[in-house]
Amino acid sequence: MPLIDTLTLKTGLLEGGMAEPQAAAIVRALADADVGQLATKSDLADLRADVRTEIAQVGTEIASVRADVRTEIAGVRTEVETARADMRAEIAGVRTEVEAVRADMRTEIADIRTEIAGVRTEVESVRTDMRAEIAGVRTEVEAVRADMRTEIADVRTEIAGVRTEVEAVRGDFKALNGKVNLLLAFNTPLVLAVLALLWRAIFAGTN
Repeated sequence: MPLIDTLTLKTGLLEGGMAEPQAAAIVRALADADVGQLATKSDLADLRADVRTEIAQVGTEIASVRADVRTEIAGVRTEVETARADMRAEIAGVRTEVEAVRADMRTEIADIRTEIAGVRTEVESVRTDMRAEIAGVRTEVEAVRADMRTEIADVRTEIAGVRTEVEAVRGDFKALNGKVNLLLAFNTPLVLAVLALLWRAIFAGTN
């Protein structure tokens, strides 16, 4: 006769929320088990004490693990905050350097613009001077051309006068030649005397 009230056990298991197949299997296993091999209340008490001790040890280990994990998490958080602070500091430094570079570039650009404006002013001044010089040269060239035209006109007038004088001299020589021929036809000594007088008059006029 079994020492275990299987019906009561099964009922208790079902009321505890266990499914009927599992409850039936547990009841059958206990009914078929050797009673001599069943644990006594003292064994159960010792087992409970051992379990409680192991549970306490496990709880202590879990608490230690939790403490270690919390310490590690705190360390990681500290490292993360330190890394964030370092990154913020580096970003701030980079921003400061960027602003300094921008300020330098603005200053250099302003200097370059000032130099360009100065160069443009110098170029315009040079252009103005060159225009003035070119205008002066053109005026001088026009004056030289006018002087040359005047001189050329004077030379042409002088040449025309010389030609007129030459033509007059030619006419005089032709008239003189006719007179000389006429004189030669009458008296040679008289012709020579007249020629001498003419040469003296010519040389006196030229001197």
